[in-house]
Amino acid sequence: MIIYLHDSRSPYRRYQKFTAHKAASDLEHIVVAPVMSIPKIAQAVIKKAGKRNNIWLLVMLAHGNKGWLQLGQGLTAATASQFGALRPYMTPTGKGIEILGCAVASDTPVADNPFVGLCGTGRSSPTSGVNMLIALAKAVGCTVKGAIDAQAADTDGRYNGPYVMVKSNGTFDVREGDKVYWSR
Repeated sequence: MIIYLHDSRSPYRRYQKFTAHKAASDLEHIVVAPVMSIPKIAQAVIKKAGKRNNIWLLVMLAHGNKGWLQLGQGLTAATASQFGALRPYMTPTGKGIEILGCAVASDTPVADNPFVGLCGTGRSSPTSGVNMLIALAKAVGCTVKGAIDAQAADTDGRYNGPYVMVKSNGTFDVREGDKVYWSR
């Protein structure tokens, strides 16, 4: 199963399917209200999943910036562990979590106001944004991906520029497409 989490303030169109998922028959959408806490969001995901090992891919669609995702009340390194309840529901051989929000894996902000005219490139090192991805990967026990630079709200669901891929053990790569720039 693929589950899309759409923050209601997200620039992505609600209930859209990315090009790569057009043929997916087992795809669910959850619209996240600004007042929802991370534990409430996790419970909504568990309810949609229905049974253990059922989530092959969880896609988070929201505004973001340096180490932060505007998902409900906010996803940060400090709140990432609250998604730990999802661990038994993730498919062990699945794709994990893809975060499609600007600069969530960056350690530099890409704009002063992440909601207006976002453009820019971030920089990634093992601080801030990468720490959030590591905390989430360890809590949920799966691979987590997040962008370093500003992202376009398109229908393909691809990263614009480099992204960070963190494994459940906390090791990570900086990639662009299939090219690995560096690992740690």
